[in-house]
Amino acid sequence: MSVIHHRFCVRIAGLIGFLSLIAPLLAQDNTTQERTFHASKAVVEKALSDYHAGSGGKLPTLEGFVNSGGEPVDRYQRGYYQYSVTLVSKNPAETTVRVSAKITAWYKGDSAANSGYRVLPSNGRLESDLLDNVEDALKTSHASAAPPVSSTSPAASNANLAPVPDSPSRVQSNSSAFQIAQAVTAVPSTSKSQTAAEDSVNEQRVQQLTKEGDNLREILRNQSRPSNLVVVKTAKTPLLERPIEGSKVVLLASAQDEFQIVDTTGEWVHVQVSGISRGWVRRDQVDLPSAADGSLSTLENDPRTFDRAPAFQQTREEVSIFPGKWEPLDGKKVKIIWVQPSDKKSFGSEPKLNLVKSVFRKNFTDASSATPAVAGVVVILDSEDGGMAAATMAALQQWHAGHLPDGAFWKRCLLDPAEAFKTE
Repeated sequence: MSVIHHRFCVRIAGLIGFLSLIAPLLAQDNTTQERTFHASKAVVEKALSDYHAGSGGKLPTLEGFVNSGGEPVDRYQRGYYQYSVTLVSKNPAETTVRVSAKITAWYKGDSAANSGYRVLPSNGRLESDLLDNVEDALKTSHASAAPPVSSTSPAASNANLAPVPDSPSRVQSNSSAFQIAQAVTAVPSTSKSQTAAEDSVNEQRVQQLTKEGDNLREILRNQSRPSNLVVVKTAKTPLLERPIEGSKVVLLASAQDEFQIVDTTGEWVHVQVSGISRGWVRRDQVDLPSAADGSLSTLENDPRTFDRAPAFQQTREEVSIFPGKWEPLDGKKVKIIWVQPSDKKSFGSEPKLNLVKSVFRKNFTDASSATPAVAGVVVILDSEDGGMAAATMAALQQWHAGHLPDGAFWKRCLLDPAEAFKTE
């Protein structure tokens, strides 16, 4: 009897050991959950694919997801789960989903021999979360496919799985660790007339902002540039000792250099270079502040004498056939400009070449862009000691660009009569 009793005790002990080994597996099988959805198998498969149900993932914590059987879960690390999903099509409009979750984690024992990965039984929360999220995804899909009930009905975006943090963190047992993110955006229905009205309002707003920006830039420019300064337009602009071409160069100014205005006269501006040093620069080579632009010269009563162009005024201009016999312009359209001496009947003995140069420079830009194009520019001195000077556009362009010196330029011009333009 003692031998039989011993064998019976050994078998009972072995059975108890076997049951302890398969208990986690049995418990895991018992957590298999299923739910029937009112959708085709293909639609449900799409929802599961969007949810990445087949890829598994890391668990931020094991607490609240496993049945530890009384064993402390803080001895487990690197929790990982993997779903097992089965789909059964009951009919074309209904699909049953069966899901179970396998959870593994690294057990840190008292020794290396007792440490290793172990399978832990799920408490059913992972399975329930998956089925809930699939149901939400199907509802969202149905809502997106259905026509809007009103102009304020929202359209839900496609469901996406919220990322699980890599590092362990506490998750309250009454909340889900996996949620499908749903971006809800109101899509109001608008008529064409409403859209056109909104476009008109937006366009007016853009125009208003553009105008305000231009005004602010103009204010900034005026504030940053005093009213008594000129700004040089281009590099290597010569500042001359006297207001006459060919005069000694005082300084070659750089672009954006600023100089204080001393005075203006005709086509020249008198500026302070530094200290008591002064220089003359042509008006068209600098940007003048509006307060100084067009101001009357005070040099008419200046006792000092300068070899400058005589004071004059343009009285008339027109585009017409060249009024003379000169082969380069004979029978061609030209821009004709009449000038008269200011408050006088004649220009006197002052050099008229300087006067003509001023008129050529002042009118070159307009003449070069005239429509229809002109072949040249003619200056008629409308006075008792008058005359006529003419130049082709080709000669003017080379001279204006600095490729043709004054002496060579005058040889390409018509000066009639020649005696009227002598510099002696």
